[in-house]
Amino acid sequence: MPSPELPAQRSPAPPRHTGEHTGARYHARYRPLARVYRCDLCPAPAAFWDHCHDHGLIRGPLCRSCNGSEGFWVHALRGVEHLMRCPGCRKAGHPPLRNRVARIAPSVQLLLRHYNPARHPVFGHAEWAERTGVWEQVFTELSGGRASAEAKCMLGDCGGRWTVSVDRARFERLDRLRLLTETELPGQAHHSSRPRWPAEPTEVFWLGDQVELPAAARPAEETTVALPGAYGRLLEETVPSLLQEAALHRCWTRRGRSESLEITSDDVGLITLSAVLYLPGRRDPGRLWTAAQRRGLYQAGERIREALHSLTREL
Repeated sequence: MPSPELPAQRSPAPPRHTGEHTGARYHARYRPLARVYRCDLCPAPAAFWDHCHDHGLIRGPLCRSCNGSEGFWVHALRGVEHLMRCPGCRKAGHPPLRNRVARIAPSVQLLLRHYNPARHPVFGHAEWAERTGVWEQVFTELSGGRASAEAKCMLGDCGGRWTVSVDRARFERLDRLRLLTETELPGQAHHSSRPRWPAEPTEVFWLGDQVELPAAARPAEETTVALPGAYGRLLEETVPSLLQEAALHRCWTRRGRSESLEITSDDVGLITLSAVLYLPGRRDPGRLWTAAQRRGLYQAGERIREALHSLTREL
């Protein structure tokens, strides 16, 4: 008779790193190898010793996936905690500059994408005119209260250039609203029911001490946008708290047989609304939309874009 097959032996899971190598000077031949541990950020086996490039000190072992996701860490509390495991960063009181720049980039990009004075039919095609060092410049200036940089249209038939300026108070309002959307963070666009790096209100580590922010050059302009009723009801049902934050005032109005959700807001609030237009579908992909709701979605997008164009002519 054939001998019965023995069950496969599972190799024991590697142990957790308890910090015994954190703070050691990193070099390519550092021993022991990181793969004897589990990843500090997920349950997978580690593959590399992650280290701070500013100070050359080991933070901890990471798997291949987490080690390649450094740009995402500043948007998650566990990622910031991992960055601050470097003794040099803890002493300085902040992560390295490139990580702090990555923290503000999505919010500034959101502002940049929603401002295009050329009014092209294709919306949101703008980028910084100078590619080298522009993010460090914006971060440094924002730390002092206000940042300006030259932008250009990405469409080949335009060539238009303009200056985008933002004060820190407006930036921080946009950043707070962006985190509430949970849609504009790096890594959040992937189609997954469980995003690897969820949106969390992590701190922005500005340069230097807290400064007294200068007064805005001009008061924020406001405008009112009327969203079609069928889609407005859907938006209120899906993101009521976000609407409360983004809208300075909102009310329902009726003209004849049609009703509209009128939202009064500034450019920051309208940028946020533009970013969440498709959020009801993302949060409930199985929902069957009515024809009126779909039509209202496209009408809402057009009206918000027109209002943004009028508010950002001299941004």
